[in-house]
Amino acid sequence: MLMKRYISTLMLGPKDQAHKTTAKKTIAHCNKVWPSSSELMNYISDIPQQPTGVLEIGCGWGGSSIMLAKHFKAFVTPCNIDVAVKPILGLHCQINKCETIFQKIDFRFLNNDLLNRYNMLVASDIYS
Repeated sequence: MLMKRYISTLMLGPKDQAHKTTAKKTIAHCNKVWPSSSELMNYISDIPQQPTGVLEIGCGWGGSSIMLAKHFKAFVTPCNIDVAVKPILGLHCQINKCETIFQKIDFRFLNNDLLNRYNMLVASDIYS
């Protein structure tokens, strides 16, 4: 199953010291894989048109962003209202040897100037 392949490469093992250090600082964040994130990654992996610029709204730990950056070599901007997710996202990017550019954005204030920079917008389980 595709989802399991991506999740296993994205998630850190419990013995990873960097994960333990980061998790202590941000215990309320990035501590689970939402089923909708897995479904989103599966859906995206089958799209016929390759995305070149992607904005992920409410990225959390950035699973979808990392998958898009790694699988499609897309320019990806994961965004979240909470900057506490940034170090977790960075750690997952490092493990997966991909790059994203995090932005702190409240999705309620998105505008056309920002959205027109991307050819794909993804989001799942956004909480405000």
